[in-house]
Amino acid sequence: MEGKYTKEGIYYETNKVIKGRPTLVFVHGLSGSLSAWEQFRKMQYKYNVLFFDLRGHGKSVHYPNYEDYSLRNFAEDLRSLVHEAKIKKFVIVSHSYGCLLALDFLGRYQNLVAGAVFLSPDYRIGKTIRGRLTRALLASAQLLKYFPYKSQPGGHIDYAIFPKGDWSLTRILADARNTTFRSYLFCLKQASSFDEEDILPKISVPVLIMHGAKDTIFPARDSIAMASKIKTARLKILPDANHLLILNNAPQVTEEMEKFIAISKL
Repeated sequence: MEGKYTKEGIYYETNKVIKGRPTLVFVHGLSGSLSAWEQFRKMQYKYNVLFFDLRGHGKSVHYPNYEDYSLRNFAEDLRSLVHEAKIKKFVIVSHSYGCLLALDFLGRYQNLVAGAVFLSPDYRIGKTIRGRLTRALLASAQLLKYFPYKSQPGGHIDYAIFPKGDWSLTRILADARNTTFRSYLFCLKQASSFDEEDILPKISVPVLIMHGAKDTIFPARDSIAMASKIKTARLKILPDANHLLILNNAPQVTEEMEKFIAISKL
């Protein structure tokens, strides 16, 4: 797959677009990169696929200010990216923090979306106790903008070498170093205020929500509540899965996605 940069410095990889095939755009989670989707690359033989690194992540450019990492800016990056790639309609596939971006994008540009797949999502972190605690702990995070920073991109991590639990310290530290602690904390602080509950009833495109029953980061009950508020949603709970569905349960996720795409005629 060919790697390119947008004019905003967003790194992405895509296969050759073939007319008549569904197009899937994959959105990774906080402090990750497109390499988290490694097990999904085989989908390029059946679909048009696009993987990219969020700003401040992977090989994409780093920005200096707290405001640069608002969900709106991430959504605008995605809009610019699909325009540059000449994608008119696509299925947005998101995981964890990427689901926040996907929801924000749907609130702004639902006309560009054919369907949405949410893996281990949350939709109202800002109203939760963990959101309030995160905001309190990171109250001074914006002060990091006064410190030097590197705009140069990082790289891509091989997630196969790390333990597959939700709270693998070695994986979290490797991710944070690659993203830089500045970008990581800015994104985390922005996420802690996120609340898109009002958008859910307005979603009209087909939606698949998948969650692990043993998720200790975003509890499965959040997906159950989310699915009840989206009239087009299909919900799948994996009883033995944790938060890292895309690393630990890729075959099951791929199978459910393909069924969803076929049933929804995307």
